[in-house]
Amino acid sequence: MSGVESAALAHVCERNAATRHAILIDPADQTPDTAAKRAVAAVAAGSQMILVGGSSDTGMDNVDKTVVAIQEALELVTWASSQDSDLDEKNWKVPVVLSHRVQQHYLRLLMPLLS
Repeated sequence: MSGVESAALAHVCERNAATRHAILIDPADQTPDTAAKRAVAAVAAGSQMILVGGSSDTGMDNVDKTVVAIQEALELVTWASSQDSDLDEKNWKVPVVLSHRVQQHYLRLLMPLLS
């Protein structure tokens, strides 16, 4: 298990944390920019995990662009909150997790390259 996977698992399994909310963003339903804005709004409202996946006909290029847009938007807000003493930057450090279907698709694409 990689460091990223371990961190996401630790985040989900933290027993001392309050009830958590995750939002599912389907890249087929909006542009990457809109998905990033929705992710920022969800985290601002208290979501503590972003799940990306959904429609089986979504192209992987769109998934990639959506994940990058979400991560960049969250990094920007995290940086901005680190500059404001009234905000807590750790509230913006939430995992962005690909759905199982998306992970399986990536593995099928990568397996020939790894052989």
